Amino acid sequence: MYIETNKDWEIDLPGYNKLSPPGTRIYPFVDVSGTSLLFHVDVLVHSTDDDDDDDCMFWKRFITTDIIQAFILIDDDHVNEFKISLQRSEKHEYIISMITEVLQAEDSAGQISYVFVCKDGKRVLYSSLAESEQELKNKKSIYRHGEKAD
Repeated sequence: MYIETNKDWEIDLPGYNKLSPPGTRIYPFVDVSGTSLLFHVDVLVHSTDDDDDDDCMFWKRFITTDIIQAFILIDDDHVNEFKISLQRSEKHEYIISMITEVLQAEDSAGQISYVFVCKDGKRVLYSSLAESEQELKNKKSIYRHGEKAD
């Protein structure tokens, strides 16, 4: 799943463009499918300016619809600390919860499924075929809060 936008939506802010890295684009909104899960990935980035000996640390937030992309982002050597949160909808309200663990498993057809264990106690199933966590087999933990994968 991708987050979509339209070139017509792009905002041209000359002052902002001068301060941003080359290729940066600004959009007031993006189109996200109603069935998509959104992952908020907060990373504490370590940056060193070649002209200055001072180290700089700052938080950045990224949003993705794919947990694997979140793992790729946090695997960067410049990422010191991170957290991944899940945005989901319940009864027409959005809830954002920090993910404490991600389980990977297989459904009855052998397709990859995920269970996101949230800090608020919710367990969110993401599967093409399975309707409950009990239908999954070969379950294994692939992420725990604050730990990079081996």
